[in-house]
Amino acid sequence: MNPSVGGLTTGLSSLDESYHIKWMGWPGIIIRDENQKKEASELLSKKKFTPIWYSKEDYDLHYKGFCNKVIWPLFHYFGRFAEYKKKYWDAYYKINQLFCEQIVARYKQKSIVWIHDYHLMLLPKLLREKLPDAKIGFFLHIPFPHYEMFRELPWRKEIIEGLSGADLIGFHSRQYANYYLHAVSKTLNVEIADHRYVFNNRNVHVDGFPMGIDANKFANQSRNPDVLKIAKTFQTEFANQKVVLSVDRLDYTKGIMQRLEAIYKFLLNNKKWRGKISFLNLIVPSRTSVDKYQIKKQEIDELVGRINGEFGTPFWTPIKYFFRSFDFDRLCALYCIADICLVTPFRDGMNLVSKEYVMCKTNSPGILILSEFAGAANQLKDAILINPNDKSQIINALEQSLAMTEEEKMVRMKKMQKTIKKFDINDWAKQFLEKLSHPEAFHWNTKLKNTEKDISELTGQH
Repeated sequence: MNPSVGGLTTGLSSLDESYHIKWMGWPGIIIRDENQKKEASELLSKKKFTPIWYSKEDYDLHYKGFCNKVIWPLFHYFGRFAEYKKKYWDAYYKINQLFCEQIVARYKQKSIVWIHDYHLMLLPKLLREKLPDAKIGFFLHIPFPHYEMFRELPWRKEIIEGLSGADLIGFHSRQYANYYLHAVSKTLNVEIADHRYVFNNRNVHVDGFPMGIDANKFANQSRNPDVLKIAKTFQTEFANQKVVLSVDRLDYTKGIMQRLEAIYKFLLNNKKWRGKISFLNLIVPSRTSVDKYQIKKQEIDELVGRINGEFGTPFWTPIKYFFRSFDFDRLCALYCIADICLVTPFRDGMNLVSKEYVMCKTNSPGILILSEFAGAANQLKDAILINPNDKSQIINALEQSLAMTEEEKMVRMKKMQKTIKKFDINDWAKQFLEKLSHPEAFHWNTKLKNTEKDISELTGQH
């Protein structure tokens, strides 16, 4: 039960000076022994975390079932993978109800309840029924799909009504917010006005809040002596090589196979780069007990082996493949030494790896190749944007990056760094809570409008 680095916890911890924060959630482990459960609960309470414990059956049906075999594939446009089983839905409702009971039991008057992600989309309405005057916010960290995809969900009305218990519903982009509002109008047959609607005689506000990173943390880490020492070791290992880095969780939405197939064709068509370029693929294990992920892992292993077998020599292995996570220092060191970061998801709510890479490039220029279907693409206009379904675009982007002057790389990187610093994780968290607390003072994310204007000025996009 180690705390994660960066992301949501970092963003909300920055609010400690203004808010008294308490976390509630599943701690990520199954404990059957009641004494161990009590001991773990006491330990977590010291860190202001209240655990909600799952049984093995709850984990299998709610988390592995409805969350990752229904919502995850459907919301990422892999509807063909969705398994619409009633037992999954029943477990999903049960766990949302369990969270409701635990929150209500600990709720204090005038507290703000901020619910996160697709695991708990029924919770806002359940809480509203128990706490009619509470301030309730919800943020979805994955894409919200177009209605033509969303309508395939047998429980779409229940999901929309569940979310509608919130005062404010946030998404990573305006596009996702628009898709949600379209689904609301179709599902509930209500009027949408100024990006809000009325549900059970209450206004529900909907908006886009692009999530950032702790920009200064990554920039400072890239100058950390310990990180620089690790980076120097990596540079020695990859002496006289261009380094192309990709960092993903194991997932079929990340476009890993298409990227590897593009690398194969790149090496086939660019003999001059053989022996002079290394592709580092860092894949973090995820949902390894789910069959589709096991199959994907096997496919990746086989394709990496084929590419290395066909192009490798006794002195050069084209693809360095790591199936594990790296600690924070080593990850930042990889960002520092990578000449290119190649990010190719088919769909991604935001993708923070792209922003982390950019902020670590303080000592040397680099280039970011980014899928246009990642939420980050709306902000990082000076990346080379590609459609990951088109392998020729990935190849062309690699060739363009390798031919780019150091001056152009630096200009692109500086513009992206300026954008990321301007709209970082602290700004994201504070902006959401300010709007949740004072919705009448906001219209359709006036700051997001200014953000788009600022980004256009920063990137030269008009």
